[in-house]
Amino acid sequence: AAAVGRAPAAGAGERPNFTGVWQLERTENQSPFMRSIGYNFLLAQSAFLARVTQTIDHQGDELRFTFESMPPLAPTRRTVVKVGEGATEMQDDAGREMLLISPAWNGSIFRADLQYVKPRHDLTIQRYLEDGLMVEHVTYPGKSIEMRRLFRKAKK
Repeated sequence: AAAVGRAPAAGAGERPNFTGVWQLERTENQSPFMRSIGYNFLLAQSAFLARVTQTIDHQGDELRFTFESMPPLAPTRRTVVKVGEGATEMQDDAGREMLLISPAWNGSIFRADLQYVKPRHDLTIQRYLEDGLMVEHVTYPGKSIEMRRLFRKAKK
């Protein structure tokens, strides 16, 4: 499997504010990861073609997300995530149901458990800043595979 970058050490730096419009710039190990959670070969191989945008309004311990992708594999999705909440229903970029579970800060890293509902896959997700990019780092401990999606803040 291809190597992906490492998350910063817990407690490294202060909590970032993720407010802004973030456009996917590149991915690391996305196709093999998508295959591991049950996507077919064609969709996994072509996923990098999608233009993904995440708009975030980050106020304290609440993050309001708007997820969009072109071509639209799923409709625009809006989700409010609050630190300490049990489970938040979400959908991935292709419309598959997920639960974001127990979001919390670990130093400068916003992390949560992530569970695909059908079929079930138990993952973890971390969101952090690295070299001016917002990183979405997803790990699948049961299959020893991970991927990262790196987003660049859009110019105003």
